[in-house]
Amino acid sequence: MVKKDRQRVLLVEPSQIVATGLSRILEESELFHVVGVIEGMETCGERIKVRQPDAVIIDPVVLDFGRQIDLYGRYPYLADVVTVALTGGYVDEQTLRQHDGSIGIYDQAAQVVRKLEKAVRTAPDNAHAKRPANNDLSAREREILIAVAHGLMNKEIAARFHISVNTVMTHRKSITRKTGIKTVAGLTVYALLNKYIRQEEI
Repeated sequence: MVKKDRQRVLLVEPSQIVATGLSRILEESELFHVVGVIEGMETCGERIKVRQPDAVIIDPVVLDFGRQIDLYGRYPYLADVVTVALTGGYVDEQTLRQHDGSIGIYDQAAQVVRKLEKAVRTAPDNAHAKRPANNDLSAREREILIAVAHGLMNKEIAARFHISVNTVMTHRKSITRKTGIKTVAGLTVYALLNKYIRQEEI
């Protein structure tokens, strides 16, 4: 049974061997509980909404490795959690600075736990600094989200709001970019958690 005071951690790591070893280290520490392991960023936003981790450990190889990116601009949902880079080789300083901390695959178990614990403890002080601008859904995007959660197709949404199907698709892309969620099921959960809809409506 998982103790309630453990910090919840999501791993984004394409290597099963590394993910398994890291999961074991974190679970044995009794400070952390691994709530999921995914291989890439495609479903990360949805997993964060559903699993609600306190921290996400990300292997930079899944972030266009070798290229400098605006981490929170591209993945705005990461602004609400502690992010820690899992490094196994060279990672440019600009990428590392965007994370709340880093651990290395060659670190000893005690070092991994200590570095992650420090990142979780100190990250809230800098939470607002990394939050991207324009992350909130607009009024129209909320309407589109609610319609999607109610099971309406793009054509039906377009007819309801007297807009084109292309405009609906543009809004849906914006919703996905802001929330990090691509599936209808994930968007429905998001709408429920944010009280845009009630359980009995779906």
